[in-house]
Amino acid sequence: PYAFGLKQFGEGSDYDIAALPLNTSIAKALAELEDRKDTVSTLRRAEIWLRNAFVFPQAYAAYEQAQRRSPKDPLVLQTLGERAMYLGFPEVAIPALEGVGRGVEIPLVAAYNDIQDTPSALKWLKRALKENPYDDRALRWLVHFAQNDESAAQDLLMTSLSYKKAGDGSLPSSRAVVL
Repeated sequence: PYAFGLKQFGEGSDYDIAALPLNTSIAKALAELEDRKDTVSTLRRAEIWLRNAFVFPQAYAAYEQAQRRSPKDPLVLQTLGERAMYLGFPEVAIPALEGVGRGVEIPLVAAYNDIQDTPSALKWLKRALKENPYDDRALRWLVHFAQNDESAAQDLLMTSLSYKKAGDGSLPSSRAVVL
């Protein structure tokens, strides 16, 4: 019943934050990782704090520690960015996701949309469509922006269509975008 009111915010996202499988208690799993100083162990500790215990302050401290240990590691940056988005902190997610490189364009569209920075969201959407003009998530975002800012989305739609035509010379009719 709330879909009509929430439509202005885009679509919900799927977050894979199910509890990690542990062969022991949360406390023992965390204790086993406490003295390890490598990035993977630190990231796992953060994930256990968030996904198994749902204790965000300790999880966030561990995510930051993993990022300090490996500031350019795409797995660390993407995980931090995705968890920040899940918790509703797009301003934390954006710098982390921007450090990843290719492959996180759609989460960046969502993050910029959350802080109501439409020009930046459209910039990342354009990159996503250039990478894959048939990406369903990107096309759904295109429709979202078209409903809210027709002129910017129309320009992006024309760009997207040019990417599709440049690929194979034809547009499959079953994938046509209706605005």
